Amino acid sequence: MYLTLQTKHLLSDSALQTLIDNLLDISNASNSLIASKIVELGLNIPQNFFQDNNFFQRFHNNSNGKMRTSFCRKKYFKENFNYIEPVCMYFESDNDKKGPKMYYVPIHETIRGLMKNSFVYKHWENNTNCLNANDNILSDITDGKNYKNSQFFKENPLALRIILYQDSFELCNPLGSSKKIHKVIGIYMILANIPAYSRCRVDHIQLVGLCLERDCKKYGFSECFKLIMNDLHTLETEGITLNDKTKKIKGTVVAMAGDNLGNHQIGGYIENFSNNEYFCRYCHITKTDFDNNKFHGFPLRTESSYQDDVDLCNVTGKPSRGIHDNSVLNRLNYFHVCTPGLPPCAAHDLFEGVVQYDVMIMVEYFVAKKVFSYDFINTRLQNVRFINESDISLSQIAYLRYLLIDYVELRNCFRKDFVYSAQLYLFIRFGPLRQLWTLRFESKHRYFKNIVRHSPNFKNILFTLSERHQLLQAMLLSHDSTFTDSVTCDTVTVFKSSDYPNNMSKIVEQQCIFNEPFISESAIFRGVRYQKGMFVCYGQNDNGYFCLCEIMYLLIRCSIYDTNT
Repeated sequence: MYLTLQTKHLLSDSALQTLIDNLLDISNASNSLIASKIVELGLNIPQNFFQDNNFFQRFHNNSNGKMRTSFCRKKYFKENFNYIEPVCMYFESDNDKKGPKMYYVPIHETIRGLMKNSFVYKHWENNTNCLNANDNILSDITDGKNYKNSQFFKENPLALRIILYQDSFELCNPLGSSKKIHKVIGIYMILANIPAYSRCRVDHIQLVGLCLERDCKKYGFSECFKLIMNDLHTLETEGITLNDKTKKIKGTVVAMAGDNLGNHQIGGYIENFSNNEYFCRYCHITKTDFDNNKFHGFPLRTESSYQDDVDLCNVTGKPSRGIHDNSVLNRLNYFHVCTPGLPPCAAHDLFEGVVQYDVMIMVEYFVAKKVFSYDFINTRLQNVRFINESDISLSQIAYLRYLLIDYVELRNCFRKDFVYSAQLYLFIRFGPLRQLWTLRFESKHRYFKNIVRHSPNFKNILFTLSERHQLLQAMLLSHDSTFTDSVTCDTVTVFKSSDYPNNMSKIVEQQCIFNEPFISESAIFRGVRYQKGMFVCYGQNDNGYFCLCEIMYLLIRCSIYDTNT
């Protein structure tokens, strides 16, 4: 409870201590009442019996209580939960330990901690994300050519598939006087061995490192990623033993997610998109070529061409074809930024660009024609849920190219500022790009911002952020509900046919295969909350129209003796 209050609800040490002191007063008052009652009844029980055997007071007594102070509580958390200590790393081996630093959460220990969870271990052992039998359907990153053509994963089918992410974010008001002073670069990771519906949960995203952006720019990504690359290289070549010491597991990076600026920074590409002639990290197209023909094919970047440009940079001291430095990620044996290994973010490229402009034009047109109103479409957006597995077929990708060409030509009739950046071969390389966008990773930033908002002490702020986050992850890993395939509900009641209309009772009796169904108005399954009044798409008819149903009730099969639901 204390750990949850401090890490999830961000209760400060002083506030928690005040709560504990008041609970102790209540406990003492209760003991006094019990003692007086013993005397009144003349019972043969020592008056201090309840005082000496009070569980709460035993843990909070001033002499040896394990929860008596903030220091003792934190020590107890670290000893009894799956806590992974962040490591302080000083840049350039600063001997006086007062220079710039970053905090790194060892990847090996994070993996061992995750593998203690039965859900993660089950999906890794069964290799459930590689069970797609249809080669023409892309449903996850394992269906892309990057994964299928990897010699490493062919030799190690159970290897860990690591998705890394790095991005900078402001801890303070980005418009205030402290702008860029406390700007932090966060490095996160997630295992692609677990299903996509679990990867979208922010709780499943693990912290790898935190450093100030100004230090990263001064010393470079090579210095920031020094310990990270060492651990990843060991994971590739030697592997690590799991907690039972009998199994050894290998793994490597399958993708480095990020926005365009972040990926160009870590990829060694020039970060100026407006003035740089070579602006694409996937091919050698130039601005001049792009203006002349947006759909003309250009040579793709390869590991060989990338190295040629790096060698030329080292000789001339100038960027070559948009590359100014070798990426630190290329130190890995089985990953290269030109595989390609830096996927695009559909959310940034589309939703924050062309989509928001064009969709608004369409909405305004239909509202003006009185096809629907703003209130109507807002209501539908709030209540209709299209739940799918992001499957896409090769034929759909081929058809999408022709649709894009028509779309660009039509759009040029009313807007001239469209920038065509879609390269459909990336679908084939990475699988559905939705699985690699940055929206869920960016949601992780909010937790660190909330910590600062509740405890605005910037003395060694990186340590505060990393330690508090690791305590949160220790708490989350102790709950079975963090990683689960089960249905979770706030409240449920036993279904009684007499309490519901006859037609519904008949449907339940005829269709329901549950021995004792429960009923609820809200439930969470695979990260999605379903509730009464929501419209859900359950398929398409022969004409291609979506079929929707409105949720009236949720029938749930569960048992108080079984956690499976």
